[in-house]
Amino acid sequence: LISPNQFLINHEIRSLQREYPLTDDGELRDYLGTRFKRHSDGSIELTQPRMIERVLKIVGLDPSQNDIKTHDSPADSNKLLDIDPNGKPRLQKWNYHSAVGCLSYIQSMIRPDINMSVQQTARFCNNPSREHEEAVKRICHYLLSTRNKGIIMKPDKSKGLECFCDADWAG
Repeated sequence: LISPNQFLINHEIRSLQREYPLTDDGELRDYLGTRFKRHSDGSIELTQPRMIERVLKIVGLDPSQNDIKTHDSPADSNKLLDIDPNGKPRLQKWNYHSAVGCLSYIQSMIRPDINMSVQQTARFCNNPSREHEEAVKRICHYLLSTRNKGIIMKPDKSKGLECFCDADWAG
């Protein structure tokens, strides 16, 4: 439950406890791999350090090593990935599908900065080449240097509650 009024939160919890067996585990810290950190200004920061560590492990990167090269961007801005029927085969045997799946989860939850790069690599899950493998590793090198970054949601009381919906379901 989220509210600026603790009395209303407590009242709602007591109301729910009359109907359901509930426990109060305190302030939300971690949920489904997402870490929540409340700041004194009322903002909430969402990060996913464990999921990032998981994908780094899949591709064979050890975050504890200090000599790993990092990148300032998740992809080469001058190059789009494409099908390469004559491309070189992959060098490493880590699970490409699992790595791209983890990256997809990360980008959909709190890291829109890697969205385009992840979507490019996801297109080649059926037959990834060395170029695609290197693209996934580049995203991971970028995440390694930005693993403590995330989204900060800051309330703006002057706007009230705003909701947005894409209701154009047909296209």
